[in-house]
Amino acid sequence: MSAVSPSIVNPLGGALIKITGTGFPDQSKLVTVGFSDNTDCVVKSSSYNEIVCQVAGFSNNDGVPRNIIVSVFEIVNDDGEPLF
Repeated sequence: MSAVSPSIVNPLGGALIKITGTGFPDQSKLVTVGFSDNTDCVVKSSSYNEIVCQVAGFSNNDGVPRNIIVSVFEIVNDDGEPLF
């Protein structure tokens, strides 16, 4: 992950966040994005170098910065080779 844009979003939700980097899967179902307070960011698209997700509303609007967490699930065959 090399960049996240925008860095500030409305705590009520709805904003689209773009995460750039390399090596992301082309299948959005293999990616989850959320924040350190367990707020979801619903993945709308995923490509090799970009993930776009839409932020749900934050449960606590306390103004405290939150870390973004990106999880990529790797599906492998019986030989341990990636399937995507």
